[in-house]
Amino acid sequence: MKYSDSPQILALNRVERLYLGGAGLDKWQKLEKPRDGHNSEEFLISTVPYIGPGKPVNRGISRSKVDGRYISLNDMIHAEEKTFLGEGYLHKTCGNLGVLVRAGDSAERLIIQSHPTDLFARTYLNCPFGKTEAWYILDTRKDTGYCYVGIKQGVEKNDLIQAFKKGDSQAMLNMMHKVEFQKGEMILIPSGMLHAMGAGTTFLEFHQPCDYTFRYEKKYFERQISESELHCGLGIETVMESLRFSGCSYEELLRIVKPAFGEIQKKQGGQVETILSHDDNLCFCVERARVDRTMRFIQNRSSHCVMIAARGDVTIKNHSGTWKLLQGRGAVIPANVGDVFITGINAELLIAYPFKERGGLWYICLACHVQIY
Repeated sequence: MKYSDSPQILALNRVERLYLGGAGLDKWQKLEKPRDGHNSEEFLISTVPYIGPGKPVNRGISRSKVDGRYISLNDMIHAEEKTFLGEGYLHKTCGNLGVLVRAGDSAERLIIQSHPTDLFARTYLNCPFGKTEAWYILDTRKDTGYCYVGIKQGVEKNDLIQAFKKGDSQAMLNMMHKVEFQKGEMILIPSGMLHAMGAGTTFLEFHQPCDYTFRYEKKYFERQISESELHCGLGIETVMESLRFSGCSYEELLRIVKPAFGEIQKKQGGQVETILSHDDNLCFCVERARVDRTMRFIQNRSSHCVMIAARGDVTIKNHSGTWKLLQGRGAVIPANVGDVFITGINAELLIAYPFKERGGLWYICLACHVQIY
């Protein structure tokens, strides 16, 4: 059987990060003895390696168990590009999924950071993608969570450079907006936007296929950050070229980072809603499906999609077999799979779709349509 004929359920793929956390991920994935440490991120669906000093070349790339052995997601795609990715998508993604998913859990505030834009990534990093990302809030350790996002009105580039050179983290945080959120919300972080997730949040991160991060704290709590970890060896002045420096009011920022959800489509047995659309960003879109019986997932074969079991376990069935997708795990639905039936009880799935070119511009392609019976 071809890889592209069946859903690919991906193995757990925990990686080490600078920040402490992980207990929330352990609980979400129903692992024994949840605890915080530096294994604070899960690369749920990834075709790019974890970039870090001294890390193995392919660390972080997702794998699926096929006929008793693990095959990397990249090898599956390269073996069957047209039927795996879909002909309507193939030539726009450099053999990549276009939208990847990871999960994180923060016991402490994450380091102040930004990610490259598409143009900056191509120019300086030899990477076809920048990194726009969107956080779906799975849980918070307190009633509300928070993050620092964007730059306030009146802040100049030199203000940030001087605070960076002095190692004044609090001064930099004071230049940024503090945004609160609750479980079930979505926070959009466009590429080039300064940000830092706050302490006490378990979150999903949908993002472009890129793991380059620029960091703005030479000392992060008690840890010294190396030059390569700070700005990938490019220098702070060069990295600043990738930042969005147009300061905005808090109200203007919220219109960008907290996009409105689409209308809930109530069906017998559940509901579906768009929680990040092509009107919000041109990189990918995300839908949330709440299922309490069987959902028919109609694939039009022009493109693939990715799926996360955010709450509850589900079974996925198509013409070639039946698979179990456990809470806290991810799956890729190749373009060639055809219709699948998803069964769960009070389950919540998040489904992300890549972009597609239309009329000379980049658009989101809703590759599938959901019906609930």
